Amino acid sequence: MSTPQGAGVRCGFDASGNGYSGGSPVVNGGTVGYLPQGTNWVICQAQGSTVTHGQYYNNWWGWTEADNQKRGRGNAVNAHGGVNNGAYGNVPQCDGSHGSPP
Repeated sequence: MSTPQGAGVRCGFDASGNGYSGGSPVVNGGTVGYLPQGTNWVICQAQGSTVTHGQYYNNWWGWTEADNQKRGRGNAVNAHGGVNNGAYGNVPQCDGSHGSPP
């Protein structure tokens, strides 16, 4: 994945997929694309609605760029490691710079 505009932190994502037909969903008013399994850039993060996946849940959303180069938010429930409702590690707060997460 190319580096999206702005500084970013590389984060691991567990959802299987190639980033084009599946992976971790990137949303911006609906699903706009996917992040492939592995390492992807997250620019900033903010808390929003909770996403549940099995026994895991998270309300942190990271601003990122899908493999189709569309920008949006990916929920940390799909990120590697961490804890329920845990933020992305070392990723700064968005402070409203990309609107409100879902």
